[in-house]
Amino acid sequence: MTLRAVLLGATALVTISVFTSALAESPKTGPLKVTSVEFTPTPAPANDLEMALPYTRSEAVVTLADGSKTTFPLSYQILHRSGDYVGGWYAGLIVDKGGKPILQSASDTTGNVARGPFYSQGPTEPRFWSSPTPRLTA
Repeated sequence: MTLRAVLLGATALVTISVFTSALAESPKTGPLKVTSVEFTPTPAPANDLEMALPYTRSEAVVTLADGSKTTFPLSYQILHRSGDYVGGWYAGLIVDKGGKPILQSASDTTGNVARGPFYSQGPTEPRFWSSPTPRLTA
């Protein structure tokens, strides 16, 4: 499974769950039926800032059973960062093979050690794209 497939799947799940409440109630017609959700592409980064930071220009295009379409701009949302306490554990915490936090590094040639705990600085946390204002009117 490719990273793109995972990201699209996660995006679809979050988007559909976010939009469900917005789409479920319509003052004019009652419940609305979604027939499809499509995602527009985001072009490759064009400058140093776009290369350094996560961004999107994509949109979710929601098609209803009556053929009408509504577009929702997507945005990058960080759910948590390394070191945040999430679900009874610290995100990004580096552990040994037994699952215990590593609290000290191996010593260097002069006997110095680094004291932990240590956290991954890489992208270990889950990230999703979502719309900041999911609203749909019939």
